[in-house]
Amino acid sequence: MMAKPLLILLPIFLPYVCVLGFPKRISIVGLFDQDEAMKQMFESSVRAVNQNRYEDQELSNQVFFESKIEQIEGDPFEVSSKVCELLDLGIVSIFGPQEKVIAEHVQSICDVVEIPQISVREDLDQSFHSRGIALNLYPHVNSLSRIYNQLVTELKWKSFAILYENTDSLIRMRLLLKRWDAHGSANSAFIYHLGYGPNYRQGMQEIKASNIQNIVIDCSYEILDEVLKQAQQVGILSDKYKIIVTSLDLQTLDLEPYQFSGVNFTGIRLIDPEDPTVLQIANRHQDEWSLDPLQLRVEHALMYDAVQLFARAFKQLKDATKGNVKKLSCDGDSRWEHGLSLSNFMRSTETRGLTGLVKFDRDGLRSNIKLDIVRLTEKKGLIKIGEWNSTAGENIEWFPDINTQKSDSKLNIQNKTFIVLISLTHPYGMIKESMITLSGNERYEGFAVDVIQEISQILEFNYTLQVESDYGSMKDGKWSGMLGKIMADEADLAITDLTITSTRAIDFDFTTPIMNLGISILYKRPTKAPPSLFSFLSPFSNDVWIYLMGAYVIVSLLLYIIGRICPAEWSNPYPCIEEPEELENQFSFKNAFWFAIGAIMQQGSEIAPIGISTRMVASCWWFFCLIMVSSYTANLAAFLTVETVTSPFDNVEELVKKKTIKYGAKRKGATLNFFGIKTKWWTQKRGGGKCQESAGGGSAERLGLDNVGGVFLVLTVGVALSCVYTIFELLWVVARTSIRENVSFKEELINELKFIAKCSGSKEVRKKSESSSKNENDSTRECTPPYGFVPTVIRTSPIDDK
Repeated sequence: MMAKPLLILLPIFLPYVCVLGFPKRISIVGLFDQDEAMKQMFESSVRAVNQNRYEDQELSNQVFFESKIEQIEGDPFEVSSKVCELLDLGIVSIFGPQEKVIAEHVQSICDVVEIPQISVREDLDQSFHSRGIALNLYPHVNSLSRIYNQLVTELKWKSFAILYENTDSLIRMRLLLKRWDAHGSANSAFIYHLGYGPNYRQGMQEIKASNIQNIVIDCSYEILDEVLKQAQQVGILSDKYKIIVTSLDLQTLDLEPYQFSGVNFTGIRLIDPEDPTVLQIANRHQDEWSLDPLQLRVEHALMYDAVQLFARAFKQLKDATKGNVKKLSCDGDSRWEHGLSLSNFMRSTETRGLTGLVKFDRDGLRSNIKLDIVRLTEKKGLIKIGEWNSTAGENIEWFPDINTQKSDSKLNIQNKTFIVLISLTHPYGMIKESMITLSGNERYEGFAVDVIQEISQILEFNYTLQVESDYGSMKDGKWSGMLGKIMADEADLAITDLTITSTRAIDFDFTTPIMNLGISILYKRPTKAPPSLFSFLSPFSNDVWIYLMGAYVIVSLLLYIIGRICPAEWSNPYPCIEEPEELENQFSFKNAFWFAIGAIMQQGSEIAPIGISTRMVASCWWFFCLIMVSSYTANLAAFLTVETVTSPFDNVEELVKKKTIKYGAKRKGATLNFFGIKTKWWTQKRGGGKCQESAGGGSAERLGLDNVGGVFLVLTVGVALSCVYTIFELLWVVARTSIRENVSFKEELINELKFIAKCSGSKEVRKKSESSSKNENDSTRECTPPYGFVPTVIRTSPIDDK
């Protein structure tokens, strides 16, 4: 009978039961313009999620995603109306759009209703995304700026030009711009604007006229192909130039027209066509896609990965909560209570896709980005030559034999004619002596002429020699002479006795020197210094020896004084007498000095301190002697093993003072210029000579007070503490004696101090009470001094008549 009421109530409560979980069909929306490839990647990724939901454990097999694609135009108002209509249908996320202004408008709406918006566009200010509920899979501009800067650094470009499209390019290049030196020295960056098109040649022609050979091209994908074509027309895509293209879509262009130009063409890419995950995805969709993985643009690949990331995050949300899909309105205050949680799940989810590992940091920005460094070659086109990871450090991981920058074939210089500059400097270049009139290269001979002749025969090129007497220098930002002609393309190379300086090395490439010349000085080999009679004093400096002797005398005197003050050091010479009339002290003046010298010599003595205060002094003194003797022994061994030599001079300055050798240098040469700068800044300007470093020697150095000052400090502190304790001990014994003998404390203290101040003996007469005198006399008759006992000091102090 109860079954019928339950069946009647079931339809009433069934709607409420159904809302306790997400529906089986979830709608996600893509807002795209007329980019058909973007729509295709979105639908393909949604279809792949639905097909793999039973095989992939990271996907929910209880949810089927329905994709809705809305084509939008450039009117933000119409886009806002379209988004509000979609929210009223009950959606859980919006993908896109790509246009900046519209994307930011859509994001504002999504932030209000808490619906996640996923972008795959380059955004120069992604901090706005990190604060809201939106997410962007495109690499952050900071990561891209770092790889551009690191690439220029590791390619060792000292000066370069940046050919940019708009101000967004300068934001990406900001780390490179920090290397800009306006004075034109090391790390110089020059900026040239491409213009507004369709003619982009003006900036390129300015670069060519400035003789800058390292160029960074930063422009949008839409005009990149045309920019490269015009660059080839201008002539900056040749073997003379080195190019870096910053676009992540470089691999999608047809680069065959530039393969045989000889240009050093370098780029970066986010999609690795050899990655196993990329190949697996490409094989799965080979019937759907008409593109090769190499032809995939970054934004399209990111859209595919974005859907995969969303599906995995939604599975985690569904497992974590019993939520529902809610119809929202742009007019009210309605929000989807699970939107923020879904956004957080996406930020914490990791997946591998077409663009590698998709992972986010705590700020919601793409992290662990792996970028491939690619180079254009003649035979294979673009090849991978290195990798860079945004979280694995700044350095690029180059593949073997990449830094050598080998091309697929030898540089084709056969049958080309080069202009070679020489100088008439004996024996490198000279006029040939002949009885007949010579012309052309036959007029010259010399070492440099023979070298270029041999090279031309090996590489099969021709050359024309030209004489240039001026090597060249930098004046007003321009090179003159031989170097100026090479910079202006009036000559191809020079072979002469040219000094390689840092300034010249910035703008010119030097071969490995075929000959190194310099000034050599021949002098007698240093002789061994004769041994010194007092070489045993060498381990310590004079100051240390003086302090050591002073410490010995002071400690000995303190031992003598503290020994007399310390009551425990006054001992009974006859143990059989319980209360003797005289007490004996072992620390006489001579014994104190003998005890201290025995510790220094590591021989010791038969004297053993009894009182705590004297033991404290002795312990500190023994520690002091241990360190000093060990230091002396170690340094003495160093002095005995190191050979001391005497040299006639140690530097050029000492040699100059001898006035025996004359010096000279070529006028206006690099050597004379070097000595001029050295004299100006190291000798003349602002207290010259202060920068001179003291010449270090190979012999052992004496130990000074700085080396052993610590052990002196320990000794001083120990002795001071012993003195304090001695005074305290004296006062304590005087107080006990005054009570026992029934005399005033002051009187007893004065008597003790008088006896100590006399320093007249090592025996003290004690006062005895009458009751103890008889016992003492009886014990004296029965006790005799021990056999063989010799008092330390036999002289006694005068006996007080009292």
